[in-house]
Formats: sequence, structure tokens, C-alpha cells
Amino acid sequence: MTCKIDSLMIYIKKRKINMKLKKIVFVFAVILFVSEHARAIQKNKNTNDKDTLKVMSFNIRHCTNKDGKLNMQRTAEAITHAGPNIVLLQEVDNKTGRSEGKDQAAELGKLTGMEHVFGKAINFNGGEYGVAVLSKFPIVKSKNILLPYKQGTEQRTALWVALKVGKDTLTVVTTHLESGREAIDFETRLLQVKDIKEQILAHPHPVILGGDLNSHPDFPGFLFLKSFMKPSDKEPYTPTYPGIDPWVKIDYILMYKPERFTVLDYEVVDNELVSDHRPIISTLLLKEVK
Repeated sequence: MTCKIDSLMIYIKKRKINMKLKKIVFVFAVILFVSEHARAIQKNKNTNDKDTLKVMSFNIRHCTNKDGKLNMQRTAEAITHAGPNIVLLQEVDNKTGRSEGKDQAAELGKLTGMEHVFGKAINFNGGEYGVAVLSKFPIVKSKNILLPYKQGTEQRTALWVALKVGKDTLTVVTTHLESGREAIDFETRLLQVKDIKEQILAHPHPVILGGDLNSHPDFPGFLFLKSFMKPSDKEPYTPTYPGIDPWVKIDYILMYKPERFTVLDYEVVDNELVSDHRPIISTLLLKEVK
């Protein structure tokens, strides 16, 4: 804003505008500065409000970074640096051999200072593999619901977590849908999102669904979810995968009962080294019921 005022004053000097006009232009510049400053203060106030949700969805690739090394500290730092208060994680290991027997949800919760819940999808490598939620808001309860799948595809899950946000109860869901582009994969994803729909429509509270949906914005899986939920992004094709030079969008954050939310911001985090996915963040204001 200082640059704008300086530019105006330079313009005045160069044009040799009379004193009366100089005063008018100067007053206009001050008004402009005050207006922009007030907007900045309001935005900062909104993003620090107790009912403001900074929701991250992140496929962490079991904390194995792009250099091929297991590094939970780097994953935790990427989360902390982005500053979310709710994190929806996919590809999380729980005491597997490849992850040195660590409970990754618990470790990441400790490193980020958040509460945690893990949801198992399958047994894997001497432990479990699935999804997780981290939250700075109190966790009220959680439920892990296995999703339907066809023979030849992989068991997936949706982890439901109820949070206490101010006077409200908010439910967040993290999921990782079937991957692939064969006919059986499309059919399985549709089965999974239809199951999720049944659960959501029966739910009394506002719901935020986030995850690696393995669906392009124009594919049936995402279009089905979009038919009863509202995406939080304003640029529907901004790519999230792969981490380096991403070219396709398959990670999303959507809202059920969208009238309860105001979308303040959305971003794809420019972090290519931590995972084979880019994290995404939606900043949402949860409105009180009138």
C-alpha cells in the first residue's frame, strides 16, 4: 500500500498538479490505505477466529519422502509450517515393518501438537495401513467405516471424526478411494462414494470430506460427490499430483451443508519433496446456527 501512495505522489510532482488537486489526491490515497488496512485486519481476524477452520488434506505416502527415505519429522514440519488446525491424512502406516514399527498418526500428533485418530483399511507388512485425522479442536468421537469394494480391488475406508468447534459439533471425514482407470476401478469408486453419500445424508451435523479421491474433476466418482456436496476450491482443475510437476487433480476438500460455511481461502501447497501428492488447504468459517 505504501508503494501505491508513493506512486501517486510521484505522479503529482511530475504533472505539476495544482495544490488543491494535490490535497484531493492525497486524501484519496489515505482513504485507500485505511480501507486496505482495515480489510487486512478483518481477514487476519477471520483466520484467527475460534470458528475458523484451516483444513488440510494430505496423502503423506506413509512419510516416505521423495528422496525415498522415511522421515516423519519432515512430514510433521510440512504440516506445522502450513498451519492447519484440522488435518485429513491418507496412506498412513500403523506399526508396519516399512515404517520401523511406528504409530505414524500418534507420532505426527505429538510432533504437531494435535490430537489424533487412526482408521485402519487393511493389514499390511506386520501392521496396519489406512487414514488418520489430526486436530487442534477436541475430538468428541470417531468411527471407522469400511467401504465396499469389488474383487480385484483394495479394501478402503472412511474415518469419521466428530470435533467440538466452539459451540458446534463438526464432523470431518478422511478417505482414500480406489485408484486406477480400468472399468472395475470406476465401478468400485462409484460404490464407495454412494456408500459415503448414504452416511452423510443421514448425518445431523455439518460435514467436511477430504482426501485422495483418485478421481479427475470430470470423472464419475468426483461428479457424484459434487452432486450433493460443495467443493471448497475456486479453481477446480488446479493439479495436486504428482508432487513434482503436478498435472492432475485428485485431492479434494468438500462441504456438506455448505450454507454453514464461508470459504475464506484455498491453496495447493507448493511442497514437492515431502510426498508424491501436494497438500491442499481450505480455510473455512463455520457459521453459527441462527
